Amino acid sequence: MTNHSSGSRNFWHHRRVPFPLPAGPQAHSPDGYLRLCANELAALDWVLAYLAEDPRVDGMRCGAAEWCAFKDGQVFSLGWDWFQVDNQGARIDVHAGIRTNIQIRDRQGYDLPMPASQRHLVGAICRLPWQPVP
Repeated sequence: MTNHSSGSRNFWHHRRVPFPLPAGPQAHSPDGYLRLCANELAALDWVLAYLAEDPRVDGMRCGAAEWCAFKDGQVFSLGWDWFQVDNQGARIDVHAGIRTNIQIRDRQGYDLPMPASQRHLVGAICRLPWQPVP
């Protein structure tokens, strides 16, 4: 973890990806999404790729995070923005959306509607130890 001082606020980031990331987009489907069932999503072994705080925002802490998982030659990515007001825990900024290359399928193999897929992705994020340090 690297910690850079920026006035009274700290800017920090953490990068550790134990496998090489592809140089360009992965085209495993025509729309670029990798399909998983909810149980396959839960079984992925996620690794922190990027966690950063934006020191330019006054009145609250905020930043971005990205985690990656590697399975069967494919790299799965899950990214989101976060914010923290006062001394409460950081929260996912769901209004900014989840950045991912994952589409969740149902048991029959059909894509779930985006809101249902997003709920599974947010659930995966909540299981990760992503909270920024105080």
